[in-house]
Amino acid sequence: MDRPLFHRAWQYVEKSVLNPALVKIVMAFAVISTLAFNTPPIDGALVPLSFEELTKQSKLIATGTVVRMRSYYAPFPNFGQMLYTDVTVRVDRVLKGDVRSREVTVQILGGRVGDRACVCPASGRYKIRERTLLFLREANGTLWNTGWHQGKYRISEDGLTVIGSRRQPIGRRTPLATVETQVRLFSPPANSSAEPGNGLRTPERSESSR
Repeated sequence: MDRPLFHRAWQYVEKSVLNPALVKIVMAFAVISTLAFNTPPIDGALVPLSFEELTKQSKLIATGTVVRMRSYYAPFPNFGQMLYTDVTVRVDRVLKGDVRSREVTVQILGGRVGDRACVCPASGRYKIRERTLLFLREANGTLWNTGWHQGKYRISEDGLTVIGSRRQPIGRRTPLATVETQVRLFSPPANSSAEPGNGLRTPERSESSR
C-alpha cells in the first residue's frame, strides 16, 4: 500500500514554501473526501474501488482530450480559501450518462497560481492535449473524478488502449473496447434515444450485448 497521503502531501507543501492556504489544502483532504465524496481514507490511503463500484458510482463515463486548464483560489466550507483547477475536456465518446455539449469541466484540488503551486496526491493528473478516460460524479454542482485518481486514465495516442496502474481499478494497459464492454455490463440500459439539444449520449446496447 502507498505511504499515507498526509506524509506525501507534506512533501508537496514544502515545495510551495509552506504557504498557509496550501497547507490547508493538503491537510483538509481526508475531511473533504469524506464529506463531499463519501470515500473516506483508511490508514491514510483512499478506499480502493473495484471496476464495478467505479462504474456504478459514476454519473458520467467518457473519453476525450484535455483542451484547457485553469487554476484559482476559491472557498471551501469550513476551510477557507483553497486552490482548485478546472480541467476542460472535449468529449469524443460517452460510455455512460449524457452531456449537453462537446465539453465537460472536471474540478480537481491543487494547481498553480503565479509562483504558488500545490499538488493534491489523491487528485488525477492532467496535461493539455492528453487523451483521457474519465469516470465522473457530481458533488456540489461540479464534476469530480470518482474515487479521486481512481477515476482518471490516460489513453494511448492511437486511441485504442487505456493506460491503467496497480493503484487503480483498471490495473494495467487494457483495450478501450474491453473497458467499454465492462462499462455496459455494470450500467443500467440506456433510456430513450436522445432528444434534440441533449448532445452526446450513451450508445444504446445492441441485442447481442444485452
